[in-house]
Amino acid sequence: MGMTEAEAREALGKIHVLRFPMDRIDRAILEGETSGFCKVVCDSRGRVLGADLVCSAAGEILPEFALAVRKRLHVKEVVETIHVYPTLAQVNKRAAGSFYAQKLFTPAFRKKMQRLFGLGGSLEVTDPKGPNGLGDDEKKFCFGPDFLKYNPRSKVYCIHF
Repeated sequence: MGMTEAEAREALGKIHVLRFPMDRIDRAILEGETSGFCKVVCDSRGRVLGADLVCSAAGEILPEFALAVRKRLHVKEVVETIHVYPTLAQVNKRAAGSFYAQKLFTPAFRKKMQRLFGLGGSLEVTDPKGPNGLGDDEKKFCFGPDFLKYNPRSKVYCIHF
């Protein structure tokens, strides 16, 4: 739907390709439909140029990106759209949100956070569903005071999203 990755690279040069697997979507896990992925192609500023969706419900989920391409929307609009939980359409939000997550893993961001919060130790950014070595009880989302948390086991401050 929209431009392919190859078409966008040829036309614009620098692009972002955002991917998110279905096996990390809770509804897909509940339904046993974990094969597939969502891939979003956007320009360097985050405007949606195209999307590919490979899963059993692709026809029901893809129209959100059809609208984004047609109206020249930014991934921010997809991220800010309310997606009922748990639904397979969460893959759209998670794929689009990875545009911002990439920025969280840069050394410059870590230094800014250390200065902002006055942290003397090390700082790590973790994805609650990623391989971060934390126990299940420590995997938090940033919707509250646990956004920044000190992990006494590893002696690091963690930013959870």
